[in-house]
Amino acid sequence: MFVFRFYSKAILSAEVSDEFSPLKGIPDNSVLPPFCSQMIADSIRRFAQENFSDKYFPILHGETGNVKPLALVVKQRRSIWKRPFAKLEMVILAGLERYVVSGTEEAFLESVKSKITKEELLKTQKVGMGSSSHELRVEISGHVAEGTFKSSDDQGVLKLGNLSQNYISDPDLRAVLANAELDANKMKDFENQELLLATSVIYSEKFVLRGKRKRQVEMPPFVQILIPHLKAHCKGTYIPPEVASRTVQAPFLFKCCRVGYNKEANRLEIRKGEYVGKTITAALGNETTMQDDAYGDSLPVEICIGEDDELEDSLTTEDIEKLDIIKKEVLLEETTLERRKARVNQYVQWFERALTTGQNVLLLDEPLTSKDCRFLKSINLPSSRNSTRLDLSSFSKEDIQGYGIVFKVLSELPDEQWSELEMKLDE
Repeated sequence: MFVFRFYSKAILSAEVSDEFSPLKGIPDNSVLPPFCSQMIADSIRRFAQENFSDKYFPILHGETGNVKPLALVVKQRRSIWKRPFAKLEMVILAGLERYVVSGTEEAFLESVKSKITKEELLKTQKVGMGSSSHELRVEISGHVAEGTFKSSDDQGVLKLGNLSQNYISDPDLRAVLANAELDANKMKDFENQELLLATSVIYSEKFVLRGKRKRQVEMPPFVQILIPHLKAHCKGTYIPPEVASRTVQAPFLFKCCRVGYNKEANRLEIRKGEYVGKTITAALGNETTMQDDAYGDSLPVEICIGEDDELEDSLTTEDIEKLDIIKKEVLLEETTLERRKARVNQYVQWFERALTTGQNVLLLDEPLTSKDCRFLKSINLPSSRNSTRLDLSSFSKEDIQGYGIVFKVLSELPDEQWSELEMKLDE
């Protein structure tokens, strides 16, 4: 048996235009695979934190007309089956003028318009999307063989053009809300919801990603010689799909404040302790700092605009690969539709429980069967027959969610689609 010793080295780098100190910057985009969209989102958040504050959220393409000062936003728990995985999400609904008493919309808009401040910001901004390279050296004891695994990831440069900002001040916002009577019928669904209002929106003149974008992995050939069953390419390159671009001004970042719906007054009110203005973090002494804790928690928040697609429409290439494994190791292992459905539902519960509890090691009510173990080993998870312990610790949250989504899609198939699937399995 071979014994492996691993030595790893990682180098991370990112850049911005010469006008600013180096930072890492990027936005999410539903056109991209999950890992690309998340990298873009994370980088834009870092760009916002470095240049404005960490309270700004990135906005990409689609329905951006809803993103403006005094847009109503709902913060809610996010379905565990939505990608990317997160506990919370923010849903941008519409401008507050859509929720005031009928006949007062124009007066409300005029009042708001007179209180919005417009400001020119950065000129011709470019943000480096970041690059990374990793090296992993492997020595195999008992053999004079060693080599280095190499991977690199380049994501290009995002061109934003000129940036500008529209925002409302704290006293002006309080005055607007005090005079804005809302439509009680439209607001009744928001009585127990966590609501926010957009108070600042930063616009970019364009959104164009340029440069050679690729992900490359190189593996020493001796590994395949010594371990013939290892399925891997000696060298592989992945070119991400193009990102949708725009060359017109549109929202790029926005910031919110928390508000509550006062049913008796039929108005929105800024929550106690909440203030609207420029976020500043200033050192006041050796141990004391002044920080903006506007949101009061560190749970991840994803921005969602409009309705999400059906779950089955969100399957990725990786999901299809998982489906092939499930077909072979789960569906074809059973001879009846009833047993197939039972196992699918059982595995949905496993992955759903892991996502909702955050636990990577689960104690099961029923011990693992030999069929369970064969499936778990096929996806590289440890297992032991008759054990009541399911260990998912080698899986990332994305891995757990990915298998959960595939099983969830199968569990929700209507009977006619199960019949079609049965016919294909019998071929």
